[in-house]
This record gives sequence, C-alpha cells and structure tokens, in this order.
Amino acid sequence: MNFIQGYKEWKAVEIGENVSIINPDKVTIGEGTVIDPNVVIYPNVTIGKNCHISAGCVIGSRGFIYNVKPGLLPETEITNGNVIIEDNVDIGANCTIDAGRKHTILRKGCKLDNLCQIAHDCEIGEGVLIAAGSILGGHVTLGKNTRLGLNCTIKNRVTVGKDSFIGMGTTIYKDVDSNTKITVFGTFKNNKPQPPINPS
Repeated sequence: MNFIQGYKEWKAVEIGENVSIINPDKVTIGEGTVIDPNVVIYPNVTIGKNCHISAGCVIGSRGFIYNVKPGLLPETEITNGNVIIEDNVDIGANCTIDAGRKHTILRKGCKLDNLCQIAHDCEIGEGVLIAAGSILGGHVTLGKNTRLGLNCTIKNRVTVGKDSFIGMGTTIYKDVDSNTKITVFGTFKNNKPQPPINPS
C-alpha cells in the first residue's frame, strides 16, 4: 500500500496500487480510510474517516439517466451530482456507487458486501447492511439499520423504512414500512403476517 500524508484534507490515507482518482482536487478522503487496489474514484466524491473501499470498486461514475423522446435515440442527461460516503463505511469488492442529479449518500456505519450496485441519488441509512449481489435502482432510500439479504433488488424510487429486513432473493416494488420483514415466504410487521406486496 502507498501511504498518502497531507494531500489537502487527506490525512493518513492508505491508497493501493493502480487506484485511479480522477481530478483529485474534487475528491475528499478522510483520515484513516483505506482504498484497496484498482479502485476508480470520480470527481465530486467525499469519503469520510475510517472507511474501507475494497478492490475494484467504482465510486461516482455517471448514473443511468437518459432523456427519451418518441422516435429518437435516448440522449445522455448531463448531471452534476455527487457521492457522499460518511464515516466508518465499508464497501466490498467490485461495488459500484453512481452519482446522479443531486446526492448519492451512504450514511455512517453502513456496510456493503461484494458486487452491490447503488444507483444514482440513493440514500443508504446509518448502520444499514447490504449483502452481496444486491441492486438498488435510482432514488432508493433505505432507513436506518435496515438489512438486505443476498441478491435483493429494490425498484427505483422505493423507500424501505428503518429497522426492516429484506430476505435473500426478494424483489421490492413498493414502499416498505419501518419494522417490516419481507422474505420469499411472506411479509411480517412486528412479527405478524401481512398481505403480500402486489407489484401492480
């Protein structure tokens, strides 16, 4: 590891081999953070203190945002959003965190397993755990201390309330209340069965 001391606000940051930081004047990395090899960090990214970004991650790349008009090819929408990763966040290998129109935010203490996709303008709450292979569409909000199992998919513009649990392989189409458990076997709130979430 290379040990970077004193690049502007960067203090005692460990940077692995072959890390690409595009326009470092527009990137802030907090003290005690570790960036593993082969990570790419785009401009307008802020990473807090004591974070760990594992190998192969891409942080702040352009989100999947296009203007679509009848009879014309989709046009890329130019956006100037940023990515904010607060303190004590761990991001597993080969995750992608997209920038968008405004802010993509990972609140303090949240943890992502390997191979997760966080689309543009999402907000991941404090202490959230996301297991490997999970996909969040644009503008998804996950409340504080929510848990996502392996290979979950959350539709764009859905909010999952705090202290909820989304089980392995579940696809979420609609907003989920706080303190709700959803698995492939059913929906439970405060440990009581609920009617299934209908995607229509």
